[in-house]
Amino acid sequence: MADVTIERLHITVELDGEGADEHFQRLFERHIDRWWECERARQSDRHFAEHERLLPDSLPGSPGGAP
Repeated sequence: MADVTIERLHITVELDGEGADEHFQRLFERHIDRWWECERARQSDRHFAEHERLLPDSLPGSPGGAP
């Protein structure tokens, strides 16, 4: 499955009743926290892959490198 990037997202939510604002805030925070964790993991993976790509093979301890 291909990655999808959403550049703009507009959501309208109508909540009625006591505590509706607090409920929405908790729901939003839970999902934004989950998104942020995934985003940080993605950035970390990208950084690790870039670091691995830049390491020369001749470094001691690297596969095929000096002992």
